[in-house]
Amino acid sequence: MFSSTTKSRLGKLAFLPILAMLSIVLVTGCTSPPVMGWSGPAFSEGVAYVGTIRGTFLALSNLAINRPHVEWEQKFNPAQAGSPLACGGRISRAMATYGTPAVAGDRIYIADYEGYIYSFALDGSVKDEYTGANIVASPLIADNTIFIGNTDGEFFALDLQLNEKWDARFKAGDKIWGTAAFHDGVVYFGSSDHKLYAIDADTGKEIWHFSAEGPITSTPTIASGYVYIGANDRKFYAIETATEAERAEAAQRAEGEPAPLREATQVFTHAENWFWTQALVYDGRIWVGSLDGNVYAINENDFDDYKVVCQTNGMIQTPPVLMEELGLIFVGSEDGGVYSIDPHGGTNTSNQLADLNAPVLAPMCVDQQTGVLYIHAQDGTHTLYAVDARTGDTLGSYPTSGEE
Repeated sequence: MFSSTTKSRLGKLAFLPILAMLSIVLVTGCTSPPVMGWSGPAFSEGVAYVGTIRGTFLALSNLAINRPHVEWEQKFNPAQAGSPLACGGRISRAMATYGTPAVAGDRIYIADYEGYIYSFALDGSVKDEYTGANIVASPLIADNTIFIGNTDGEFFALDLQLNEKWDARFKAGDKIWGTAAFHDGVVYFGSSDHKLYAIDADTGKEIWHFSAEGPITSTPTIASGYVYIGANDRKFYAIETATEAERAEAAQRAEGEPAPLREATQVFTHAENWFWTQALVYDGRIWVGSLDGNVYAINENDFDDYKVVCQTNGMIQTPPVLMEELGLIFVGSEDGGVYSIDPHGGTNTSNQLADLNAPVLAPMCVDQQTGVLYIHAQDGTHTLYAVDARTGDTLGSYPTSGEE
């Protein structure tokens, strides 16, 4: 599948920045991950949107017909003075973004690591708001509200004009790197303080929290009345969602009174490394990748009933995506491969759809109408690819770093 030389090259490209990021979480307590960034793409109305390592936001059309056209490109705000190694310091060079853009109506929202949230119109005109601390997460948009957290441990809500909505920001016990999830008026997110929080989306008041045995940097998935999330303790959890009665109780709770601790209903303990990414729930199973290089298919009703459906030669940070028409699940790996998984097959029933020869660390997006996967691979040129999900053929590519 890969030569030893290729494996070595890919490992050096992808593992070193990830190792630096993981070391930050466990050892230094520093809020600054490596500066290279790995923004996932978003696709809407024939245009792919993505953040670049040059500190720009790019709108690109015609990629799937191999005629990439830059509709517009806007620079993020320049960083201010500070050391790139200093915890909490502002970085003195152009910064990238780790988050994936979110499309809402006729605007696109994205946050950069420097701490700005941007609202782009379809013509590229922009409004921005500085939030006060570095941002690694993607914006979550629900009920005409933007929810996001930062590395100061603040979680907050903005309206679509980037004005704060809550009376005060919610303060977690440590940095927030993961993107949030929303369900029935409640927003859920994890923190490096080992906790998953359930917060009232209208008020920002804590309803309950759950404690894992390691930092939570992944994004929750909500399905079947549960919050599904993995942590940096090699475990994957199912926690019951918040109820209306619990929301009402939280609203009446006195200021300073602690919120209750939620227990997990089920715990998956068979992975050999951390969970860094979001899960997909489909056909009665939870499909989730781990930094051990495996994709697990876990029975929703029995976490001891599971299959390893894909084994790769690199860590998996990309969430699995479902191609509805084909009935296939796709996932990218740090080994440079994009894999297709038959959800009705048995153990290790994946096929390598494409070999991009570059680590895939960012979330992929899929155009369900055309069957095209958009993948931002993190090689030296950080290339955006359009790949045919049926054949694995590369339909077009564009070096987002500006280097041919």
